[in-house]
Amino acid sequence: MATHPDYPGASSRMHRGREVWRYRGKGRSAKEFGLPGQPGDECFEVAYQRATTETKTEVVEMPRGIVPKSFAHAQRLMLKQAWFTSLVESTRNEALRDQDEFMKAHVDDEHELRWKDVLVENARVRDLRRFLNNVDAKSKTKAKHLLTGVRKLVRVALDEEWVEIDPTHVLKYEAPQTDGFLWWPPEVREKFKAHFPLGTRARTAFVLAYGLGNRRSDVATVRWDQIVKREIKMADGSLVTVEGFHFRQMKNRSVNGGREVFLVITDDVREALDALDGPREGTILKNAYGRPYTIAGLGNRMQKWVKQAGIPEGYTLHGLRKALATDLAENGATESQMQHSLGHATPQEVRVYTRKMNEAAAATKALLDLEAARKKARQPKLVVVK
Repeated sequence: MATHPDYPGASSRMHRGREVWRYRGKGRSAKEFGLPGQPGDECFEVAYQRATTETKTEVVEMPRGIVPKSFAHAQRLMLKQAWFTSLVESTRNEALRDQDEFMKAHVDDEHELRWKDVLVENARVRDLRRFLNNVDAKSKTKAKHLLTGVRKLVRVALDEEWVEIDPTHVLKYEAPQTDGFLWWPPEVREKFKAHFPLGTRARTAFVLAYGLGNRRSDVATVRWDQIVKREIKMADGSLVTVEGFHFRQMKNRSVNGGREVFLVITDDVREALDALDGPREGTILKNAYGRPYTIAGLGNRMQKWVKQAGIPEGYTLHGLRKALATDLAENGATESQMQHSLGHATPQEVRVYTRKMNEAAAATKALLDLEAARKKARQPKLVVVK
């Protein structure tokens, strides 16, 4: 762990090969704040000032040296905007990192002028496009994120009536389409289960992610006191009494309180819960010290468990959630059923799974029908001779 003499209370650690900074005040109950970027970066300075005042919305006064109505000025004002402060902390930090990278860059190779000192009204499309094209050549995803960060600054300029037209409106950068997190196929799941028996932390995390379809943040925070019994009216009108987890998801909790879900405890989940030792209180999953895992800490721990089980890198807790979604789609679950099982806000978010299953079914039927037609054509025909 490293510290910095100019930033009391700030410390860093290595995470996935890069240095990550945080701020924590004195005392065991002090809050911890993530600090994006590195000491000296604009986004680091802003986050550090917010952290030292122990508030996520208070902003220091605009320091000397910031050009009025510039992109740097827009960022300072952005930090006070309700639409920005209502975003989750990770989203805010990502926006600040992207904006800092943009503002530190030179407008062109022939001058020392940096984007932070450019008046928003003087930003030209061709200069912005040249900057983003250079980024896009290295990483299309990064170019898209940077453009999103710049547009937040332009939004401030529009609100403040510094400009009347958004200079980024004609720019478009798309991230490459990927399948996202690796889906755990059955053989990989069985290998993990064979290595970690019931009652272990690894197996419990596995079950909470795959058996319930929880996100990593919910796997780390779901509690014993959230287990309740409910009487559910089924589609055929019958009533069944089931036991399940009733809670609000961590995702977007700071924005809208989180989506309320009820996840039934299946036999596999019940078996895993019954195998656990210790009191039935606090979080289901606890570390070696009997404390809840942090969300990031659980992700790091899962990487180690995967390695211990002899499974290749890339399989994550979110991949188990994806595996459950795939299994639900293959079993014929409707989009609405999948939406509520996985806690998605809209059915569109699960459509990728049902579409793949429908496409696979259509392709399979077409090929099998063709094969049947070919076999029929090869059969000898009887010729009746009179």
